[in-house]
Amino acid sequence: MDELVAKRILFDLEVILLIALVIGIVIHGFLGSFRKEPTPGIGAKFGKADLLLIWFPLIFFLINPILSYFLPDMGSATPEVPKDAGRQLVEGLNQFVSFAFIGVITVILIQLVTLRDAVEMLGLRQSRLPVIVAYGLAGTVVSLFVCNQYLGNLSSEFLREKLGNLDIQRPVEEMKNAKAIPVVLLSVINAVIIAPIVEETLFRGYFYGVMKRFSSPLFSALITGGLFAVVHSNLLALLPLWVFAIILTLSYEMSRCLWVPILIHSLFNGVNVAFLFLSKGE
Repeated sequence: MDELVAKRILFDLEVILLIALVIGIVIHGFLGSFRKEPTPGIGAKFGKADLLLIWFPLIFFLINPILSYFLPDMGSATPEVPKDAGRQLVEGLNQFVSFAFIGVITVILIQLVTLRDAVEMLGLRQSRLPVIVAYGLAGTVVSLFVCNQYLGNLSSEFLREKLGNLDIQRPVEEMKNAKAIPVVLLSVINAVIIAPIVEETLFRGYFYGVMKRFSSPLFSALITGGLFAVVHSNLLALLPLWVFAIILTLSYEMSRCLWVPILIHSLFNGVNVAFLFLSKGE
């Protein structure tokens, strides 16, 4: 019952965030955001068509909290029947293919509209490597301290006091239970390489850029960060992931290079994966 309450909270929050997004865009539209020339910087080259196109890749993420609530067994991190290595490997490959598909769809949608340069519009142009590394390391340290050490422990204690024991994130639980080397390697690749590239390209590179173009940086950061946290479908991780998303957005704004939040996201996941395996004694 406690886990069902947690999934209902996530479902309700996603609906609230989507309603707030629509209202915010309408209000900013009345204030003239749709008529004003965009200020130079992130999001400046996106157009009105992107307000529609962005939903096609996003729907693959936004559907998660809905399915988790209406099909609670699907999102359970502790299934009754343990999965064998073959089934774990198939699910890992499915996740790999799904992420790759979403990434390709995002780039294709941007390229199709007036034949734009997706690499440039998503902030993927090569910046100086020392700058990327410096921002990446600083952002990772801040994220680990704020999101893991402080907010992670704080939110976990509060939620478990109110709702009892809750499931951890399903990919984390499956990685903990993975035994076969191919399954472990595929899980690490998905967590440390594929997920950071695809999620940052979609949420920071495209979604944040479009929302910023037609609203404001603060509004866009809060809404896109909230949706980024909600679509991970885990109440324990909600607050840390929301703040993590805002840190990623700040790093993108400061560096003007999407490779910086990708690197932070990758290192953040990598450190957490390392701690996970150390806790298993491997």
